[in-house]
Amino acid sequence: MAQAPFARGTDRQVGDYWLGRRLGSGGQGVVYEVYDGDGT
Repeated sequence: MAQAPFARGTDRQVGDYWLGRRLGSGGQGVVYEVYDGDGT
């Protein structure tokens, strides 16, 4: 499965977390891999 790119203008940071790749989506929403400031 190919990783979908972020839409232009989409924030890649939510609070203290950085969005990684998109893991999946469905009727309830979208799931992303996220990292904290330490990279974990």
